[in-house]
Amino acid sequence: MPKIINHDERREQVAEATWRVIAKVGLEGATIRMIAGEAGHSTGAVHHYFANKDELILFAMDLTWQRTDERMARTSRTSTALQALSTTAAAVLPLDEERRQDVLVWLAFAARAVNDQNMATAHCEYYTRVRRRWRDLLTEGITDGSVRADIDVAAEANILTGLIDGVALQALFEPMTPAEMTAIVDHHIRTLAHG
Repeated sequence: MPKIINHDERREQVAEATWRVIAKVGLEGATIRMIAGEAGHSTGAVHHYFANKDELILFAMDLTWQRTDERMARTSRTSTALQALSTTAAAVLPLDEERRQDVLVWLAFAARAVNDQNMATAHCEYYTRVRRRWRDLLTEGITDGSVRADIDVAAEANILTGLIDGVALQALFEPMTPAEMTAIVDHHIRTLAHG
């Protein structure tokens, strides 16, 4: 009986190998051969799923953001939306090796997006979703009374996006503990508290 191959799972395995290779050698240094080796496949098998490196990179980038979105959505809800802002931020800060790799890969994708319209478009779509998540939590916080009613929700969503990206980027280059990263973000979130 022939072996049944789950093609979606195989594509995700190749994307995960792509992340690991990019985290080690950067986006420009990553080759299909290196990615195939990391995934335990031949280059022909990788080309069966992806026509070229650009297609693979776009898929890997989208999967990175999809998983980040899922991790943010899975954060356990606490008693208030204000507390949910902190737990959601922690879902994307590089507090462990998996999230550190995500930030390294995000940085490589961001650098490439400067000169690649497809990647730039995908970046914009991702940040639209991120800002919407912050706006929803802030609005919920105003409703449940944990967030000040006088804040500009759209502006604050932009501030949180920039703050978290900045802390994540800084943590790649400077020694910063998980406690220090979360303290920076939580300090700002406390300024949003009602009362």
